[in-house]
Amino acid sequence: MRYAWIILSVLLVPSLVRAQCNECTPRADRSPRPFGFNPQVVCLPTNKDTSFVVYFSFPDSSRSGGTLIYPNYAVWVDSLRLVLGLFTNRDGSPFAYNSSNPAQGGIRFHQMHRRKQYSSNAADQANFVVYQNPGGAPGATPPIGCAQICVKTGATSGQDTLRVKVRAFVPNPLAGDAPNKDTTNLAPIFAGTRSYLDTFFNYIIFVGVNPPDPGLCAMREFSASLARAPESIRHFTLAPNPAIGETQAFFSVTMPGKLTLRVVNAAGQEVYVYTNEFPVGEHTHALRLPAGFYMVFIEDRQGALMQRLVIAE
Repeated sequence: MRYAWIILSVLLVPSLVRAQCNECTPRADRSPRPFGFNPQVVCLPTNKDTSFVVYFSFPDSSRSGGTLIYPNYAVWVDSLRLVLGLFTNRDGSPFAYNSSNPAQGGIRFHQMHRRKQYSSNAADQANFVVYQNPGGAPGATPPIGCAQICVKTGATSGQDTLRVKVRAFVPNPLAGDAPNKDTTNLAPIFAGTRSYLDTFFNYIIFVGVNPPDPGLCAMREFSASLARAPESIRHFTLAPNPAIGETQAFFSVTMPGKLTLRVVNAAGQEVYVYTNEFPVGEHTHALRLPAGFYMVFIEDRQGALMQRLVIAE
């Protein structure tokens, strides 16, 4: 198990006077499979007291050699910070999770955090929200969750970034841990090697401005099929995914012709384009990208297929 990622799906809740900030309920229909978020960014107006719900899902499994592993995940809630502070908690304090009173902070998870041990040293404690992985067939049982975000924007407009730290860890059977069980030690060690990975996710937020692609803020299902299916491409996959540094695109061509591989980052910016003629048959193409969340498209003249991609740090 080497990968972790938080994946977000966002639904804005408009407000007439003061947006309600109630506890959210996880919803599988708003948590994209196998993982992804909807839309890719959050778009907020200036000078607004508002709230929105964040739905998220985690990869249900990762592969270690020939073995499928079902890791548990922990959101390191004390890490939730804005880089520029373009919005605040409703009382005007800096946006942050309130560990002492979660019901009064800027972000409220559907389940309470637990102060958990995060290393083999019992004195090491931090605030986490832990998501247990029930395991099972790949793609069948991803851990999902949600959080209600209650904020107030000011007059300053621009682009901000929310930093989130997530840990994926293999439950330690020697400590009585198992899949679908809240683990005691969030930093298990097997044979002297750590069996967890921290990933920092940069979530893009626009306040009072349009993103490079205004469609990023549209209220639509990110997991929905693209408008037109390609006529010459079948079985488009990315592996490994999540990956560290590099992944491979695998695709099957049923008709010879020109194809384009296109990669778009979480801010809607095109970061990679490759066009070439491909004969009929099975093909692979390497993608080397910095850490982040991406959409990878493969296109012919008729339409496109898309896969979500996570590159971990």
